[in-house]
Amino acid sequence: MKFRAASIVLALALIGLATPGTASAQVGVLVGLNVANVDFDVSDTSVSVNGDSRTGFVAGLSFNIPIQQMFSVEVDALFAQKGTKFTATESGFTDTAKVNLNYVDVPVLAKINVTGSAPVGVHLLAGPSFNFKVSESFDPEDAADSDDSIEKMETALVFGGGVHMGAFRVDLRYGIGLSNIIKDSASDGFLTGKNKVFSILVGFGG
Repeated sequence: MKFRAASIVLALALIGLATPGTASAQVGVLVGLNVANVDFDVSDTSVSVNGDSRTGFVAGLSFNIPIQQMFSVEVDALFAQKGTKFTATESGFTDTAKVNLNYVDVPVLAKINVTGSAPVGVHLLAGPSFNFKVSESFDPEDAADSDDSIEKMETALVFGGGVHMGAFRVDLRYGIGLSNIIKDSASDGFLTGKNKVFSILVGFGG
């Protein structure tokens, strides 16, 4: 069940590449590092929750569909490790825990190729990302109220840029979560959280 939504999205992307309308689409590989955190918001002023960054792995495929010489649409399918180490303080007592989150991210990005000095070029990226949770874990395990405390899907805004030389590329991206990832917070409103991710990616093709 956890992989179903991500598998459907990836299958649709691959089917789309096989159609005549996207025959010129370019397929590439991306791999790199995520520096992730969660931006917490607590409604009770007597309680504070602060997160520290977690470094994780990100890798997957890129599908670049040229529209014009300087403009294209890039759709990626990326396995991405996110999460945070957070500290909660209430009435002078402090608890620390880690949450490890694994996602399949599907960013849909406008890609603008800025003219650069040959053979090196510069590109800019911006667009929404639809991210599907694959797994979650807490350390210690009792830091969460249940084994399913994180929403199955989140949306985010991704922007950044990079340089490319032939088929080789290096990207710097920043993803800002637009949706709350903590379950049941809509009903009690006590604690909400949104992912924040800085990514360094190296790619070939696409």
